Amino acid sequence: VVDSHTGQVCARREKLVGLHVDFSAERIWLLASNSDGTSKLRTWDLNDGQALSEWPLPSGRRWAPGICSLGREQGLLLAASAELSPLARPELWGVASGLAHVSAVQGWRESLGVAAQLVQG
Repeated sequence: VVDSHTGQVCARREKLVGLHVDFSAERIWLLASNSDGTSKLRTWDLNDGQALSEWPLPSGRRWAPGICSLGREQGLLLAASAELSPLARPELWGVASGLAHVSAVQGWRESLGVAAQLVQG
């Protein structure tokens, strides 16, 4: 990656964090984290390997390995913790999925209270 302001070249690596194959929906789900601190959830068509969609995930989180399926067309769960916090601050992220697309990514965080946020996909 080349910094557009300084022209400095920085290596950027992508790490596979989670993979789920949904045979009933004919989708492959991939959770990837980059060395620059960004993470994305991607999906491909299981039959032809064509990339279907990609959603950036909130930064500042350490994503736990794996993707948990809630069952056919019920969505997925992702787990994370706040990277910059001295406390663990666990988070559970729900991905509402249908056959064609993700409709929303919902995050639940438990700290001094319960906060919920919704990122439309």
